[in-house]
Amino acid sequence: MGKASLPKTGINDTLDANRERKKQFGRERAAATGIIGTSLGTGGGGFNATGNNTIQAPTLPTAGGTMIGPIAFYLKSATVADGVINVSKDNAYSSRVIVVGQGAAADDLEVILGASHAGQILFFQPIQAITLQSYLKTATAWANGTSYSVGDVILSASQRYTCHTAHTAATATNKPVTGSAWNDFWYRNNIRITGADERVVAIDEIIMLQYDSTDGVWTVISGGGTSGSGGAGLGDANVWTNVNTFQSTVSMTGPTVNLGDASTDRVNFISQAGTDLNMGTYDVVNVDRFKFATAAGAGSALGTSDTGIEAQFSGGSSAGVKFQVPTNNIYQFFSGSTERVNIGSSLILLNHNVTITDDLTIQDNLQVYDDCTLGSSITDDIDINGRVEIGNSYTASVASYPSLALGYITVKVGGSYRNIWVS
Repeated sequence: MGKASLPKTGINDTLDANRERKKQFGRERAAATGIIGTSLGTGGGGFNATGNNTIQAPTLPTAGGTMIGPIAFYLKSATVADGVINVSKDNAYSSRVIVVGQGAAADDLEVILGASHAGQILFFQPIQAITLQSYLKTATAWANGTSYSVGDVILSASQRYTCHTAHTAATATNKPVTGSAWNDFWYRNNIRITGADERVVAIDEIIMLQYDSTDGVWTVISGGGTSGSGGAGLGDANVWTNVNTFQSTVSMTGPTVNLGDASTDRVNFISQAGTDLNMGTYDVVNVDRFKFATAAGAGSALGTSDTGIEAQFSGGSSAGVKFQVPTNNIYQFFSGSTERVNIGSSLILLNHNVTITDDLTIQDNLQVYDDCTLGSSITDDIDINGRVEIGNSYTASVASYPSLALGYITVKVGGSYRNIWVS
């Protein structure tokens, strides 16, 4: 005899319909998010329950699956040990690794162990500056009979190897095997850096590497500086458009560094130059002006053997401009192809009409060729405090300028001096 039951009413039908609608809503939501169901195992997809019934967030299995939400990586840390790190840990795959230098100090990295998949991406971020060494960088050649310590780097068949077990080299037993990733004594270095021997990764900078399973190497594909400097290492030709801002230290090296296009672009230097600008044998052309500082700087003064122009200062204040040439050199000033002024070690040569509108003091010989007019006959007085030499005859010359002065002047005629009254 079966259980007693009441016949269903319209209320029961309504309740059943509501429950079914809720189930359908849940199925549709799961389909939209890619979560097909809840698993109580530890498999790859869906919401997973651990032994203590804690529900874990959905994850993508390593064999593939439907991605939901942003990409994120299980964060790991690795410490450099004699040039080597291992990025695998208890089969917990990660592409996000914090790297600590050996002894918590700046370090070199030669070998990355623990690649798990072809094409694996590695986001690499150091706590101390880490210098990645290219697997093709020059090193001391492997030598039979040499005693090697852990961390020693050698070159064999154009490939770098790092020692991981101390030993004495023997050709027959422990020489690095070309192409082999490792043996009982050596790891084959496996960091590829396009166009450089090394790549510096600054503190907290993040660079990206990708694993090439064909060659068994990690290739740097983004970020890192070169030759000990921070910044982005861009091995190919790059074009920057729009406004670009470079902060902190920026190093540009190479046989030629071009800034801008000569016909259309302007290169603006907002801050001060930190070093001398050495033009080599090249010219500075089309300059509007040179403006000198009004306070003494930290640069070295021009020496007696230098050729240059220097702002002069007295007590830290501007005091003028110095023109410096080595001893026995000259200054020349030209108008077109004609020399107008020549300043040498023994004379100043003025090769054109000269007008002096203020007091003139000459402390050495003055030689004037061609006609010479001193002052205005109406307004100017000419005072001669020294002796005047007028050729070998003085009467006509002195008589020609009766307004020269009142009183005696001493005139050298021939080889003797005579006092002459000028009235």
